[in-house]
Amino acid sequence: MNQRAQDFLRSSILGVRANCFNIVQLYFGDITTPSICGPEEFVTYMQLNFYQLDSADVEKPEDVLIVWSRTSDFLPIGSINLKDLKKDQDHYPFGLVIEHAFILMDSNMVFQKPNPSIESDYEIISKQSAVSPYLSRFGFEITRHRRL
Repeated sequence: MNQRAQDFLRSSILGVRANCFNIVQLYFGDITTPSICGPEEFVTYMQLNFYQLDSADVEKPEDVLIVWSRTSDFLPIGSINLKDLKKDQDHYPFGLVIEHAFILMDSNMVFQKPNPSIESDYEIISKQSAVSPYLSRFGFEITRHRRL
């Protein structure tokens, strides 16, 4: 576990209501107090602070992974580009649903908060365990992002 993750787990943020979007913001120090963040705010935050990796890019620690599903096939699998998701475009949000977001610790482990309740702890678990609840969702896709 890297130093930032260790510091975060010792912080006073533990035991407060936060969602997976807040965890990304808190982890990188962009907010100090969580207030539940919705998907539109999270997309804007990611657009301002991260760039999307290409499929050929190698994942590195502290990359953010976003798990998506779809309510329609308006955007085919493999066509999500975060910088192109704009509220003023026709058909926004294109049938996309952000299911989860987490931070890569190494090639197999991720830092996450599985649900927004106060009782839900922050955890470091395998990437496969974090992703597995979403594999059967319609239009499942993962995008990967790196801090600017």
